[in-house]
Amino acid sequence: VSVHPASTLREAVRKFREHDISQMPVFDSGHPVGVVSENDVLAAMVEGRHAATVREVMEESPPTVSPEASIKAVSSLLRYCPLVVVSERGKTLGVVSRADLLEPLYGK
Repeated sequence: VSVHPASTLREAVRKFREHDISQMPVFDSGHPVGVVSENDVLAAMVEGRHAATVREVMEESPPTVSPEASIKAVSSLLRYCPLVVVSERGKTLGVVSRADLLEPLYGK
């Protein structure tokens, strides 16, 4: 699940609810350019920026790791960013969130 930077906040919220997630990557032309979270959207709404786009509220440049990255390395990055992009040779293979690392320990 991802969103385009030109998407509306309403579209981001729809995807959050539809997929039961609290953050997602932002892709432009197939490349990760940011991360948007429910907190980002909520802050914009509280500030009265209802017409803002995802680009205006997202965190830019999500961290990227190779598929061989250790769980320790990924968990270190997740302390500072809500998700990490997994890519190889410029191709995005997936994303890892904090919930992904906690699920094996505590279940859904």
